[in-house]
Amino acid sequence: MSDNTSTTSPAGPALRGFRLQILYTLSRLIEAPGALQAVLYWPEKVEDLAIHDEAGRLREAIQVKAYSAPLTLNDLEPKSRQGLLRRVVDTLRCNPGVQVRLVSFGPVGEELTQAWGGDEVARERVHGKLLKAGFLSEDIHRLYTDFKFEKVEEDRVVG
Repeated sequence: MSDNTSTTSPAGPALRGFRLQILYTLSRLIEAPGALQAVLYWPEKVEDLAIHDEAGRLREAIQVKAYSAPLTLNDLEPKSRQGLLRRVVDTLRCNPGVQVRLVSFGPVGEELTQAWGGDEVARERVHGKLLKAGFLSEDIHRLYTDFKFEKVEEDRVVG
């Protein structure tokens, strides 16, 4: 039987990413006590996984990435009107108190790690790039405050 997730196939990385997205969603269902009773887990609603509370309010929006190279600011498509960071800003504006996360099954690049880790020089550098891409300062602040990166090891969801 052939392995359809081989990286030699053009579809390999996409299939791996989709597989990990599904496994991550399943792991969240399994790990959360009472998850199926109290909360609505909705794949592909808002990002890759949306989690709503009993009243239907969005509580978490999660994007899953499985890049082999370190994740960079450009991977988040800041210049695109449909890019991840624009969608995150829209989600944060429309849903007070929501937690938005990017779950990465690969490395998160140094610039993102430093900027979101509080390094002021890295933050200013990223801030400048986002301003040039058309973001408002208040939205950049929102991103630093309410958008988080979470590194997850594949073994956690596959094992």
